[in-house]
Amino acid sequence: MSLSHHAEPLATTEETGDDGQPQAFHGYTEDVSRLSSLCPQLRALELHWYKIDHRAHAQGESLLADIVSLDEFPRLQNCGLFGILTNERALPSLLAKLPQLSHFEMEEIMITSGKFRPVLDYLTGCLPNLIYLHLEDLWETG
Repeated sequence: MSLSHHAEPLATTEETGDDGQPQAFHGYTEDVSRLSSLCPQLRALELHWYKIDHRAHAQGESLLADIVSLDEFPRLQNCGLFGILTNERALPSLLAKLPQLSHFEMEEIMITSGKFRPVLDYLTGCLPNLIYLHLEDLWETG
């Protein structure tokens, strides 16, 4: 299954919720949760978040952290993350919930606080079933 999130340029004041987050982000975590409950046998998931205005770092960064909190992917073996803003804590947290992972891809990932080192350490030391790893265009802003 592949999920894509494509947000328009940063929302104006009228297009934001009470928390200041752009409306495009509202409900996304709930949608992923609902989808995962409808597909309990899900073995492959790709998350694509492209064209998220980089001025919205906090909102984009919180999307992955919110999905990590779901804990609803017991059979996931293949995972791909594309165009995501995150921090160094969220990625290892996600990977820790996927010990059965055999294929993992990351492309165009920006860590807005921290480094990729903890992610790479986790990938190389804590996923015994990992047989395929693809990393491309990874950035650190710190």
